[in-house]
Amino acid sequence: MRMKASHARVVSGITVQAVVLFALWLVLSGHYDAFHVGLGAAGVALVVLLNRRLRRERAGESSLTHIRALYAPRYVLWLLKEIVLANLHIAYVILHPRLPIGPRVLAFRTNLPSEAAKVVLGNSITLTPGTFAIDIEGDQFLVHALTWRSAAGLEAGEMQGRVMRLFGGESPRTDASQVSEADRRGSE
Repeated sequence: MRMKASHARVVSGITVQAVVLFALWLVLSGHYDAFHVGLGAAGVALVVLLNRRLRRERAGESSLTHIRALYAPRYVLWLLKEIVLANLHIAYVILHPRLPIGPRVLAFRTNLPSEAAKVVLGNSITLTPGTFAIDIEGDQFLVHALTWRSAAGLEAGEMQGRVMRLFGGESPRTDASQVSEADRRGSE
């Protein structure tokens, strides 16, 4: 009985993925003739097949390796808002007569559940102007921040918490001792 429920959930997930990808293909391509629709169907089938094979290879990983589909749009909208705000902040810094930068390198540990979650966090940090993920090794992140405000955003741990929720986990508690300034040259 349990095997049937699990199989039904997998088939349901594949069906939803295929429908969403095909709808996206139709909307973005704008072509509805037989050739383009067939090409879209073949592309969707290939993506679903490859994704299924990747999931089988990662079967031993934590259950927190897959993104929560319903939370993903919320995360993307939040990240876009953060990117816009960071762009405005960096524009202010660049246009300010005294160029108020305070570059620093921060190191912090994370308790994200999977490599995929760490990659999403690293990419989100790098996409946000004023911060750059220099290195990720295990649970340790090394990040360059252009200003104190950019560094404060990392220290608050909001992005890490949102990535954790994106992957279905609880928001990590932010411990100030987890964040250290790896390069103090900017403050001396």
